[in-house]
Amino acid sequence: MRRVAQGLGGGALAAGACGLLSMPLTMWTLGVAMAPDRRWMPAPPSLGLVLVVAIGCAGLCLGVGAVLLVQGPRALGGGLVGGWVVVGLLTSGWAVGLAPDLYSPERRYDAFADRFTELAPDEAERRAGAELRTVLRLAGGKAGEVRRTVRAGGCWAYQGRGTGLVEPSGSGVVQYATTVAARPAQLLVDRVATHIARDHKATGRKHEAIFETPDGVTTELLAGEGDSGVLVTVRTPCLRRLRP
Repeated sequence: MRRVAQGLGGGALAAGACGLLSMPLTMWTLGVAMAPDRRWMPAPPSLGLVLVVAIGCAGLCLGVGAVLLVQGPRALGGGLVGGWVVVGLLTSGWAVGLAPDLYSPERRYDAFADRFTELAPDEAERRAGAELRTVLRLAGGKAGEVRRTVRAGGCWAYQGRGTGLVEPSGSGVVQYATTVAARPAQLLVDRVATHIARDHKATGRKHEAIFETPDGVTTELLAGEGDSGVLVTVRTPCLRRLRP
């Protein structure tokens, strides 16, 4: 009975020690998941901190546990070693400093980072304009004035362990928008969306007509108020340097 208690005590000690050591690591993941906006996402922990947690947990649980298995109360040593293994498995390596994302934190931000194009701004705009003309040809209705808007910011990229996600200076997108006369507008949206979906990737949520080309040009179709017109918006992918 005493050995069982020693083993359980060693496991609890390992879990408590690694849990306390790894709090900055687990708080990072919670901060990323709970941030209401990308600007509030915390930067990942330093590599030094990650190594301290990994070495500290291994030294206490594996090192001390191995010594006790040889020289001291074996049950306690086995509990420490077993506790380290259990905590590592239950937390996928987070509490013992071995989770892959701790060493490649950009993977944690992949879902929130925007796609930046390597195209020159003029070429990106040319492709966006060509996409707009294609959509208008499919729509077939009378289009209004095409409005060009330069939107600075709003593009986020992973900039390294020390900063996390940031908006690179001078980045943004160029947007073209116009309205096509149609009634009922939703029928036109559905018809055009069916054609676009054949060779474009759908990126919108359910019931949203948003599509992306392989170049990253995004097209959005939206029925206007009163179902009387279709708003067509085409955006370039994120540009690192905007052209006025």
